[in-house]
Amino acid sequence: MAATILGFFSFMDMLERDRTAGIRDKASMTVGVTAFLSAITIVFQRNGILAGLLLLLLGWLIYDVTERLNGSALMRRFSPWTSSLLLLTYIGTTSA
Repeated sequence: MAATILGFFSFMDMLERDRTAGIRDKASMTVGVTAFLSAITIVFQRNGILAGLLLLLLGWLIYDVTERLNGSALMRRFSPWTSSLLLLTYIGTTSA
């Protein structure tokens, strides 16, 4: 759930930002979007469409609140890597 919400920041960043970002920004965006799509797919598979949609709405709410409080720069920097770490940790613990 946390990986989905944190990865949602990268997904929205991809939709809103300028395409001329640097290599580091593009790599972070790719990592975050990949983690977001993977995590939301796991939620859809395990818990169904309603749970996935509720999680998307929760992610959108948290994203909107963070944007309004001007904390988006910090979230954009750390959320892609944190979301992928959480997702890999989840996959590692459930597959063992």
